[in-house]
Amino acid sequence: MIFAIFVFLLLLCIIFPKSKIIAGCVFLFIWQLWGWNSWNGDYEQYEYFYNTIGKFGLDVIDVEKGYAIFNSFIYSLGLDFQGFMIVYSFLILGIILYFTTISPYPAAFAILYFIIFIMDYVFMRNYMTNALFFLFLTLVFNNSKYLILKSVILLLLAFTFHNTGVFYFTFLLVLRTKMSIKKLSLLILGIIILLATSMTIFISFIGNKLIAGKILYYATGDSPIGPAASHAVIVFALLLFSYYTRNKQLDLSLEKERIIILFQKVNIITLIYIPLYFFIPDFGRFFRVLFPIELFFILYLFYCYKKINLRVILGLILIGMYSIILYQFLSSTLKWTYYPLFESNLIYSSP
Repeated sequence: MIFAIFVFLLLLCIIFPKSKIIAGCVFLFIWQLWGWNSWNGDYEQYEYFYNTIGKFGLDVIDVEKGYAIFNSFIYSLGLDFQGFMIVYSFLILGIILYFTTISPYPAAFAILYFIIFIMDYVFMRNYMTNALFFLFLTLVFNNSKYLILKSVILLLLAFTFHNTGVFYFTFLLVLRTKMSIKKLSLLILGIIILLATSMTIFISFIGNKLIAGKILYYATGDSPIGPAASHAVIVFALLLFSYYTRNKQLDLSLEKERIIILFQKVNIITLIYIPLYFFIPDFGRFFRVLFPIELFFILYLFYCYKKINLRVILGLILIGMYSIILYQFLSSTLKWTYYPLFESNLIYSSP
């Protein structure tokens, strides 16, 4: 049943790639899979968090305050953990859908995002932080009023759900529209060198036991060379492509140029994560943020560039990126994410 629905939605997305309605249907399907998921790799841990915080208060578990407060609020409404999952997943996916609707190809983005979602949904606190970051990008894309104030509030809120959100504040640099790509590149290079040479010293000065403890906890895992190299290859491929082709597209409007420059800057800033992979390997989770960013950027460039040869190159970059996604997925969280999502569902799975 799940496979049949996915194939049906896939066909609709291929036929109507610009449809926001079909994109909404894809996210409705994703919500059913996640909200009514009854077990996954982190399900029992988060169920324990939910019941313990709800019964005994915010301070009994070392978890970020934003998540704890939201957890406590939903518990006070009388919902069990499954009800919490339904509400929490609805909020996150609603935010991601809002980001999806600003793409020139919402349905295409939605169906391609489905694979990334499968990798992400078990990391519930991290996922909310990432979703709020995408909301920040949406505000910047739309050039919203009171942009600086809204951006700071959003990123502060994101930080309260997962401490890794502290590095999202670096992306406020995109609000400095007068800063050239060259100046931003030099600044980010300086930050990368500083992180690469001073991370150990930085950790030793952290006074917050929760943050320091998480750094020590996450400072174990697989080799970071693969994620770091993959990150660099994807980012530089898109940066080089967009840099050498943008000036040749004489028909680009000022708004399209603004968006392309925006995502060039976002890509450059993401490079600060590369040294973090080596000190805290679990920062490899940023891949699940990088991939939607690059997916959005590729589809936007595809929309702007009408020449067949340029679209073919973009298609090859997209295929290469998804090859990396599938490799990362198959070699890491498959048994904790993919199988539980489809086999442990209160709507679609047999009792």
